[in-house]
Amino acid sequence: MEWTSGQTVACLSASPAPAEANGTSERSDVKPDTYHPSFKGEHYADHPANHSTDARRWRHGQDRTMTEVIANIPALPSTSRPAPRGTNAATQWLPPVGLIVLSLIPVLAGAVRLTELMGGPEITANNARFVASPIPVMVHIVSVTVYSLLGALQFVPSLRRGRPSWHRIAGRILVPAGVLVALSGLWMNFFYARPPGDGESLVVVRLIVGSAMLASIVLAVFAIRRRDFASHGAWMTRGYAIALGAGTQVFTMLQGVVIFGPISAADELPRTVLMTAGWVINLAVAEYVIRRRPAHRSNRTSAGLRRPRTADALAT
Repeated sequence: MEWTSGQTVACLSASPAPAEANGTSERSDVKPDTYHPSFKGEHYADHPANHSTDARRWRHGQDRTMTEVIANIPALPSTSRPAPRGTNAATQWLPPVGLIVLSLIPVLAGAVRLTELMGGPEITANNARFVASPIPVMVHIVSVTVYSLLGALQFVPSLRRGRPSWHRIAGRILVPAGVLVALSGLWMNFFYARPPGDGESLVVVRLIVGSAMLASIVLAVFAIRRRDFASHGAWMTRGYAIALGAGTQVFTMLQGVVIFGPISAADELPRTVLMTAGWVINLAVAEYVIRRRPAHRSNRTSAGLRRPRTADALAT
């Protein structure tokens, strides 16, 4: 089939021009195959990809500005620590108040014992070991009172974050107080005569718990020295939970009496189980609190969020 010059002219005249088909007017001197630099940010980027991009824009009859291009780039997930959730001024005091109430029973019992020892008491079977060596138990009572009451205030978000100087000063008091609580408890566990009902199994449990509390405080100090605030808070929370075991043991022993009846001096195993349950419950609650903190959740998910910025991630 032969084409004549007249047919060729008719075909060319029937097809609309690219500018007219798209309803826009283009400069006659700009061509899709012309190579020229494109402006990106504050520099001209002479890159082959810009040539093809300009050609596509000419063909589609549109010219996207840099603002439009940046607006279409998807934002990558942030790996920074999430902002703490806002807490009501009243609700933020509920946890520390609950901790103070939990520690009131052993604190008041210790105050009664301390007053008794300072007044020259009559020696009985229950206080003979304390009268014979009063210094360890007095150190234990004073230190655990300071540690439990002052430590509860460390769980107030406004004091911990809003007043860092107060938090540091309180921490410098709590660390030596916690060490004295653990060491005096271990000393009484080994050198005081055991009261009726405390068997060898309870001695072993107290050894483990006292050592764990001491280790928690030491690890917390090491963590804050290397500025690992999340680990510091976690270890201090565990140590505080162990120190408050005496408060929880009041309720576990009461439940044992209600369910199984009075526990006599011969019931060493039930007494050991019920007292151990108090420490286990406190540590379980402490781990729950630690894992719900924003810093802990951020550390768990940050590894999955860190990925390279590939061309697919930046594609529009």
